Amino acid sequence: MKISVIGPTHPFRGGISHYTTLLVRKLRSLHDVQFISYSRQYPSWLYPGGSDRDPSEVSVLEEFANFRFDALSPRQWWKVSENVGLQQSELVILPWSAVYWAPFYLTFLIGLRRFRGIKVLFICHNVFEHEPNLLKSTVSRMVLRKGDFYIAHSQWDKGNLVSWIGRLRENNVRVCVHPLYQPFSQDRFKKKDALRRLGIQAERVLLFFGFIREYKGLEYLLRSMPLVLKELPMHLVIAGEVWGDPSPYTELIFELGISSHVTFINRYIANEEVPIFFDADPQLKN
Repeated sequence: MKISVIGPTHPFRGGISHYTTLLVRKLRSLHDVQFISYSRQYPSWLYPGGSDRDPSEVSVLEEFANFRFDALSPRQWWKVSENVGLQQSELVILPWSAVYWAPFYLTFLIGLRRFRGIKVLFICHNVFEHEPNLLKSTVSRMVLRKGDFYIAHSQWDKGNLVSWIGRLRENNVRVCVHPLYQPFSQDRFKKKDALRRLGIQAERVLLFFGFIREYKGLEYLLRSMPLVLKELPMHLVIAGEVWGDPSPYTELIFELGISSHVTFINRYIANEEVPIFFDADPQLKN
């Protein structure tokens, strides 16, 4: 099968970039895959983090992109639709994560109508916006209903999607859990070495990892820590960049009196550092 995958890859950072890259790697072992990525993804003023570029010294997830284009240009999205058609792709795979992509995807999908028989698969990292409103939901629904097939990452999100596209298309939705991201586990550390590198002496470690946004519920984890500590010794590691003001978290840690039981690393974790944090987890055997 001829497949075109459009989405982020290195040097862009984050889980969707990693996911898309691993997906292309696997699909290329089975199909003829054209990988189309971006030269620019978001305007700098819109991105809530420090940068959308990966600071890692080594890309453990590099996969060759056939070409890149400026994702902020509707005209280039139109040209991409022409490229996909002329390449005679049978399937296009698009990641869906935020309503930000709606005008660009609509331009692309309208352009794709010039070519018959090309199916569209949406990989829904989020169906609903994390900070939803009626306008966002209406626009998101408009875009997603133009797909032919869908992958959701939970039964809950499948239910959300079906409520938009209709019960008659429920069989076009598949639920697939997130991959294990094995490339990050190639450089392993013994547990004691990982703890030493993190400056932690506790035996039990709880890890909160990734971009920190309000909807992820870090506040509730912090508020539960005094109850946890009454039952067993535990050290919480928070590793990831806060999108917004970190002071509500740092102040809450102080107010709860758990500062000595929390390590808070407010920055994006580079690829080469990832194994250190996960190998400090007591559930991993060394």
